[in-house]
Amino acid sequence: MTHRTTSNLVILSLLATLGLLAACASDSGNSAGAGGTPGTVGAGAGGSGGTAGDEPFTVGTPRPCTVPKTVVAPVDGLIADFTDPDGGTNFLGGGILAYPVGSTTAPTYTTTGGSLHITVDRPATSVPQYLGVVVANRENCIDASAFIGVQFTISGSFSGCTMQFYANDDAHQDDTTGATHASGPAGSYPPQTAIMANQITSIPRTMTMPFSGQSGGSPATPINRARLIHVAWQFTVDAITSGTPSSCIVDLTIDDVRFY
Repeated sequence: MTHRTTSNLVILSLLATLGLLAACASDSGNSAGAGGTPGTVGAGAGGSGGTAGDEPFTVGTPRPCTVPKTVVAPVDGLIADFTDPDGGTNFLGGGILAYPVGSTTAPTYTTTGGSLHITVDRPATSVPQYLGVVVANRENCIDASAFIGVQFTISGSFSGCTMQFYANDDAHQDDTTGATHASGPAGSYPPQTAIMANQITSIPRTMTMPFSGQSGGSPATPINRARLIHVAWQFTVDAITSGTPSSCIVDLTIDDVRFY
């Protein structure tokens, strides 16, 4: 992953009210474990000379997780049950973000009824597309070292694209994105776990995503579960190569997201 797609660059001011920041996705492929390079997303908002999490910073300057800015995950492991009135998450001050931020290609989501409902209807184009929904912490890193992974209930369907889950830490967050906590070099992205379409049905089921099951990523190192900044579900729409373009169609309901 050596460069990023200009069309996916983040406009930081769009995220000021939410307090979350999304970065662009690389246009170079990565098939390890996920079938595509994810967009990198983080907590915070700001730009060069601006602020991220109320702390002055310069884009491109590493901002690793520190002890004062790290909170321990709750004993019950709850990340989100989508019942909070401020956006439906419990992620210790978290919020929800769809990416590419500010784009009509981003997934649509609601938390009506106490669950996260994600829909996508996106045709393939001449370039790969990376669409996702993130549950992120606005200000702090999360120490989930007492847990081995993330689980959630899921139902519905998707087709015409591949799906990935990932939990990200500061070391796999591109430090040029302006995220509150980002210590990875330009082009960093997290390892992922692939979710297959035949694993999901109309009946809700619990899926477990061990941190050790995530693969790929840049740098090619395991996620540090003591320095987590967000969890995400991504849909990778491959570029058109020949024939009639297909569309990525997603209709999923996710709930009870927690560390286990």
